Amino acid sequence: MSCLLLLLLATGSGVPAPAIEWPASPFDDPVTVLVPQEPRGERLERRLASAAFYAEARVYYRRRDFGKALRRLQRAWRYHPEARELLPQVLAWAGDLRRFDEALRYMEWVDDLSSLEPLLLRRLALHASGRQEWSQALRLYRAALQHVDAEQRAETMEVGDALLYFDMGRIHFLLGEPAEAAEAFSRIQPFLEHPERLSDNVTLQNMLLGQVDQTFLLVAESYLADGRPDAAEAMFRRAAETGEPEDTVDYHLARVALERDQPEQALESWERYLDRAGGTAPHEAYELLAEILERLHGEGAAERLRARLTSLAEQAEADPVLPAFLGQWERERQRLEEAGQWYAEAVERGAGPAAWTALADIQRQQRRPAGFLDTLARAVREGLLLSELGELAERVADEAEEEFIEQVLAEARRRQDEDPDRAVREGVFWAAADLALHAGHYDRFQEQIETAGESRPPAGAELALLRWSVTLLLDDQFLRAVELLQRGVDESWLTERPEIGYFYLVRGLALADELDQALETAEAAVARYPDALLLQSLPGWVLLRSQRYARAAEAYQAVLERFDDIHDNPSVRDELRGIRLSLSYACVKDERRGEAEEWLAQVLDEFPDDAGALNDLGYLWTEEGRNLNWALQMIGRAVEQDPENAAYLDSLGWVHFQQGNYEKAVHWLEKAVSQDTTDGIILDHLGDAYQKVGQLEKALEAWRRAVQEFEEQGETSLRDATRKKIEQYEQNGM
Repeated sequence: MSCLLLLLLATGSGVPAPAIEWPASPFDDPVTVLVPQEPRGERLERRLASAAFYAEARVYYRRRDFGKALRRLQRAWRYHPEARELLPQVLAWAGDLRRFDEALRYMEWVDDLSSLEPLLLRRLALHASGRQEWSQALRLYRAALQHVDAEQRAETMEVGDALLYFDMGRIHFLLGEPAEAAEAFSRIQPFLEHPERLSDNVTLQNMLLGQVDQTFLLVAESYLADGRPDAAEAMFRRAAETGEPEDTVDYHLARVALERDQPEQALESWERYLDRAGGTAPHEAYELLAEILERLHGEGAAERLRARLTSLAEQAEADPVLPAFLGQWERERQRLEEAGQWYAEAVERGAGPAAWTALADIQRQQRRPAGFLDTLARAVREGLLLSELGELAERVADEAEEEFIEQVLAEARRRQDEDPDRAVREGVFWAAADLALHAGHYDRFQEQIETAGESRPPAGAELALLRWSVTLLLDDQFLRAVELLQRGVDESWLTERPEIGYFYLVRGLALADELDQALETAEAAVARYPDALLLQSLPGWVLLRSQRYARAAEAYQAVLERFDDIHDNPSVRDELRGIRLSLSYACVKDERRGEAEEWLAQVLDEFPDDAGALNDLGYLWTEEGRNLNWALQMIGRAVEQDPENAAYLDSLGWVHFQQGNYEKAVHWLEKAVSQDTTDGIILDHLGDAYQKVGQLEKALEAWRRAVQEFEEQGETSLRDATRKKIEQYEQNGM
């Protein structure tokens, strides 16, 4: 019978229970208080969290939910980066999922690349090369080729290693490092000259050689730039044997001769090149001729070159390159009249934007408004806008050009009044509109657009609409931008990417505080283009701007659910990163800080060095007095990336404040305010810091400015809280 039953029976009968001798139990010993070896501070909390994330990652991995497993593993490493074994595993799992962009972002923290699998190194190196992340690719290539002996002959080299050496050489050449490029190519030159030694597999040969003649030219250029003319000549001649035109090879042989300081032979090769090319040549060929003649004739070279090229230009009546070269040559010598004539000839022959730009700039310098307008109008007819004409656009916007711009616009008005149909046909309307907008004459721009009536901008209609609209938005001309974009959408000016027009239209409406119409337009665009991620996020953006935070979060989450499985498109990942940052902001404003932290953590899982997420998460922790050392580290990294960002500087000052480092807080907060900020929170923080260091008058001044900013921003609760600080100190006789 159990002890409990005996006890019940004894109690129920009123008879005293017999005394029972219980055996000794270890639980009867005095309780020992366990004292941790170190207090559970921030460092230990992070390590414990890391262990939990790692355990969760393993669970997801066993369930074959590899995406979630990778995210938990990334977070485990971020919480405990000293655990070196975690980082190689992060890269390995990311590589297995073919998330190479994600893996490359973690490479910054990998000190020892030998900890990575050789196959992963190769795959990451090739991916970095394809992404034109040259320095990262070279670092990976070097690690992947560490096993190759410096004295190993090419004939005994593995095919994969030869491919890596070739791409290394290509990257060094693109980076302007000819010595390194030549060294890499020299390691595999036997393969290049005899690809059959590489493999009988034609596919592998093509991987190394690609277009054979172009490969030889690349190697030859590297040798020539490294001062190896003999090796360069051999490769140029091999290019000729494999399909490169003879005239091109003659041109390169002229360069080789000049490198050997043999200008006579260089000129001979150059003449042979021009004869085989039919009397026309690219810009760099004429530069080579100028260099050859200078080496031959010294001070007399200039006149010889002018005479020779002038004669050639007269013979090659259809060549636009030579007159453009002569125009540049004369312009460099400040002979504007001659330069203008040559550039005009080049334009007549069909030269590109550089010639248009130079001609218009010369006409500007010469104060010829009619000619300047003609050049702009012709450029517009060809689909070129001022924004595409290099530095000319900046010069036109200079206040010193105001009088000249007025003269050009007056000339345009005169032509429009005399013959409006011809002015539209010749592009005068649109050239005047483009010029007026760049000069900040918004009324004149509007007048031009309205006067043109139903006429469409010629050639570059879509480009003109988008660039003009963006310019107006950047200049805070929101309603004008909306009117222009609405017209473009309604009249179908946008044919290539109509969704771009809707994107800017919604942005313009929201910036103009037409939030209901912006939301309506955004929802219509979403329905019309359901697969355009750029548009799908617009309703959330409008709702966020209109302070409807809960609905904004719902809209953004719906977009994430649709697109978050797409990992092979970098632009998609960047857009989703922005959505997560916006989601965090919406949750903060909606008093859901836990969710806000999670969205920021997800950004940092995928983009571990994202400045915005580092700052925002660090600031959230600072506000709550948590993880202050880690917050200081993260915010510091954000400031390193963007040292002029007032929000980041404010966060850095505020975390120092929370740690009691008030002098440092003042330093960083003053720097934040010096960035011309009108942010009330930064001013309020600065006032608090001044108060802590005893600068009470400065504190009052900062708080008063903060109250004014809160008032203008409609932040009544923040305004009232800051007012209480002022009242408290004023009542105490400050």
